[in-house]
Amino acid sequence: MRLYHWTSLESARQIDKEGLKRGTWCIHLCRKSEAWEWYGEVCYEVKVARHLGYKLSMPFIDSEILCWNDIPLENIRRL
Repeated sequence: MRLYHWTSLESARQIDKEGLKRGTWCIHLCRKSEAWEWYGEVCYEVKVARHLGYKLSMPFIDSEILCWNDIPLENIRRL
């Protein structure tokens, strides 16, 4: 499944080195690359799927998906 993650330019520098880290909460993803443009300057395309061991949930709105795992560099691509 291809999803998208928007972030600030400052956070993108760290993501480019380490991948997406969930920290104390989760990673917010969206279904469309243009869905959350207001959330940051940099967008990543992310490959995740439950059959790959990712824990995913949709809490409130259909366009938002929460990922409860770290996402390694090989599964992200900066757009």
